[in-house]
Amino acid sequence: MVLLRHSLILLVLLLLPQAHAAGVARPAGFYQGSSPVDSRSSEARDAATRAALGDVLARMTGDVSVSLNAASEALLSNAPRYVRSYRYAEDNVELRPGERETRQRLIVDFDPTALVQAAKQAGLPLWDDRRPTTMTWVVGPTDQGPRHVYGRERIEERLPGLVEAARRRGLPLVYPLMDEQDQAAVSSFDIIGEDYERLAQAALRYQTRHMLLVRIESRDGLWYALWSFLQPDQEPRRWRTVGDEPNVALASGFDEYADELASRYVTRVAAGWVQSARLRVVGLNALADYARVLNLLETTSLIETVQPRELMGDEVVFLVDFEGEVSDLQRSLAVAGFLREEAAAAAGTLLGQDAQPAAGDPASGGSGLSFYAVSQRRELRYRYAQ
Repeated sequence: MVLLRHSLILLVLLLLPQAHAAGVARPAGFYQGSSPVDSRSSEARDAATRAALGDVLARMTGDVSVSLNAASEALLSNAPRYVRSYRYAEDNVELRPGERETRQRLIVDFDPTALVQAAKQAGLPLWDDRRPTTMTWVVGPTDQGPRHVYGRERIEERLPGLVEAARRRGLPLVYPLMDEQDQAAVSSFDIIGEDYERLAQAALRYQTRHMLLVRIESRDGLWYALWSFLQPDQEPRRWRTVGDEPNVALASGFDEYADELASRYVTRVAAGWVQSARLRVVGLNALADYARVLNLLETTSLIETVQPRELMGDEVVFLVDFEGEVSDLQRSLAVAGFLREEAAAAAGTLLGQDAQPAAGDPASGGSGLSFYAVSQRRELRYRYAQ
């Protein structure tokens, strides 16, 4: 039995490079920030580094005002400590028609491990850098008429306000190709009419987690963005933003969507607080399924260690050590979308309880904060659903 278990684990590990969580992505440059600079002096660089870190903290916490939080000051005042590398870039900025100016910008890459640990020590809320993807359908005016479904190329070329807002908040948006397959499946009327079933069917090929509809229109010299966040078996959440041009309306409106997702996924974890739980997953019918689940567990930032312990048919039991509360772990696992909690797992089955010194605690022979990790020994039960 032990040999069989070890052999299966080895095969799963071999499959890990191919395993991925559909509906989840790590945005490129997540821990990178930038800020304008007037010179390349050390003083200007330090000020720009602080500003760049403020942008990254907003992305990490899901809170655009986090720099005003007193708990952030310790990180911001020591921003250079978390720098992995930096470089300068020059932007050719249009001041007015026919007049352009070259401006300098500092681009800073921060150390993810050090920054996440410092944010936890400061008591800041955190949102895992593994973010849910959003299928984004956009309807707006073109030369062909006032209501045209935008494809990826048009969105990236014409709507930089939306693209930049998503990058700034660290949310991966997926845009339709609007090739023959999409054109046959979706029309502007489906989007305007919020036909969830039809849009969800068309979005299957993109394997996204959420769905966002955006309708752009012009009236009385102003541009309006009408937003709908569609979810199965729920009323759509709708809001509207306005600006003197489309990208202004899009940039301000996207923040409301990002705030909504942040309210669902952000966790607040005290550094050093570690619990242990058994995680039982049923419905794993192929090695690729095992690999996909193991990859999810190993890349979830709250989970410190994961060990496959029992293999029984289509079931596997993992022992996981994780930071925070059980509810934080459940919320983090929900991001991927392919693990469904069993009815009995809402509270978990209490198997036992013990206390152990957390890593780095003096009681364990290390050094650092005097935290004790309480192992709740809960068993959480999930069903794998593709």
